[in-house]
Amino acid sequence: MKKIIFYLSFLSYFTLTPAFTLTGISIRAEDEPIKDIFKSVPQDLKPSILLVPKYDIVPSDIPNASRINRSVKEGNAEILRIVKKSYSGKYKMVSLKEVGEMKASGSRYFLDMVVMPKQRKEPKKEAMIATYQKFKTANEMFANYDVQFHYYFYIRDLQTEDAYITKKFHGRFLAYEALEEFLKQANREM
Repeated sequence: MKKIIFYLSFLSYFTLTPAFTLTGISIRAEDEPIKDIFKSVPQDLKPSILLVPKYDIVPSDIPNASRINRSVKEGNAEILRIVKKSYSGKYKMVSLKEVGEMKASGSRYFLDMVVMPKQRKEPKKEAMIATYQKFKTANEMFANYDVQFHYYFYIRDLQTEDAYITKKFHGRFLAYEALEEFLKQANREM
C-alpha cells in the first residue's frame, strides 16, 4: 500500500496547484471558504448520500499511464475498503470533476479535507476551501510532502457551505489513516 500512495503522490507532485502556503491554503478570488463550523455531524447525514472523492484514471498518452492507472485502481479500492469498514451511511465515490454537477443537482454532503499544520485543535476557517475548487483531481488532493502538515477531513454541506468536523478534530500525516479515523468518528456520532 505504501508503494501505491508514494506513486500517486509522486504523480501529484508535478500537477499540484500553487495553493499551499506555510499557514495553510491561500485563498484565490474564485474560492469560497466555508461559512460556519459545527463540532458534530449533520442530523440528516445517515439517510443522505455522502460524496467521497476518488482518484481519476489518467489519459493513456501520459508517460507511465498504465502503471499510474493500476495504482489509481488500487488506491480507489483502498478508499472503498476504508469507507465500507468505517462508515455505515450511504455514500458514492465521485471524481472531483463531478462534484460541481452533483451540487447543482441537489447533492448535499461531500467528504472534504484541508491540509494544515499538525496537531491543530480547531480548523482555520479561511483555509477550508472546497477541494473540488482547489484541485482538478483527487490525485492532487491526496499529495502531502511535508510532515509539518496533516490531513484533516470534514463534511462539507454543498448547499450551505458549512463544515461539520465532528466532536474530535484530528489530523494525520497519512491520508488513509486520517480518512479512516474521521469516518469512524462520524459514524459514532450519527
